[in-house]
Amino acid sequence: MVEKFRDGPFQEAAERVLRSETLRPTRGRIETTDHPPIYPTQAVDPKKLKPDHARLYELVVRRFLATLGPDAIGQSRTARLDIQGEPFVGKGQRLIDPGWYAIYPYSRADESPMPVLPVGGTIDLTRIDLIEEQTKPPR
Repeated sequence: MVEKFRDGPFQEAAERVLRSETLRPTRGRIETTDHPPIYPTQAVDPKKLKPDHARLYELVVRRFLATLGPDAIGQSRTARLDIQGEPFVGKGQRLIDPGWYAIYPYSRADESPMPVLPVGGTIDLTRIDLIEEQTKPPR
């Protein structure tokens, strides 16, 4: 089915999927127990559809292709700091290769970049904000 999308508006997404060594869906019968997933049964020119239908068709096609797309690759960093005897932990992550995110723009990777810090070194702090909060009951 992916081959059918090589021509037309989903060409780039289909090519990204087809470059993978193996096609193994990340969603399907095991994860979806209430009904089978919705997937395109044929390639259609979205310009020939009504605008609402074209948007829905694009969503279905991109979701289908994304389930076959390559994994996204991210990088995580953790910094453990000691500020006047008080321990602090900072965490960050960034996307290195968008993988399936490049196919399915309706979902975004959570990124919180963190600069490279010297291991065992010192850094100059320019500001510290103290935020005091209490847990809140569920709503």
